[in-house]
Amino acid sequence: AYTVFSAPNTGGVVLLEAETGKERWKAAFPSPDDPSLSTNWAGGPVLVDDVVIVASGDGLIYAFDVGSGAVRWTLPRLRGDIRGIITTTNREFRALARSGRVLIAGSVTGYIVGYDLDTREERWRYAGGHNGSAAFSLNADGRAAFVPYVSGFLVALDLASGREIWRAGDWRDGFLYPPAASGGRLFVGAARAGYFAFDARFPEVR
Repeated sequence: AYTVFSAPNTGGVVLLEAETGKERWKAAFPSPDDPSLSTNWAGGPVLVDDVVIVASGDGLIYAFDVGSGAVRWTLPRLRGDIRGIITTTNREFRALARSGRVLIAGSVTGYIVGYDLDTREERWRYAGGHNGSAAFSLNADGRAAFVPYVSGFLVALDLASGREIWRAGDWRDGFLYPPAASGGRLFVGAARAGYFAFDARFPEVR
């Protein structure tokens, strides 16, 4: 994914040959109805089946055909009653992760959404506006999504329901960076508190 720094910013996706670096195709995000909105890269890319999924700065999520670069489908901006420090949903960064057939999308509003990749419907929503903005990268294993917040909290959400399982840290610790899940453990770097290995099921330091 790429961003062109202009006024407003624009962006899109480029597919490169792995061996040669040769450009196979380049596709820009569609222009928004409001010309003041930016369409810079704002999350992803995530490869699912034969599409690559990327978020745009105007809050939309696009699936581009891997073969041609054409837009196959789109997920809308966050809708409904958004509560928290930030409530604007058309100037966004939506960090993306995938676990099985669930696409997890963050937001600067602090809300996290799980989408069903088969129906492209919202499966669940975590109202995390009280945590501040979700950070620019998140991760998931087969059971949970692990979401760092710029406030320093790390929150684990049940992948099936979006329910908060546990949380760790605060602004003093600074869990701002994407955790790595492996072998039932969660490896996390903190801005101030150091480097941790948690049990992925419970926030117990290992």
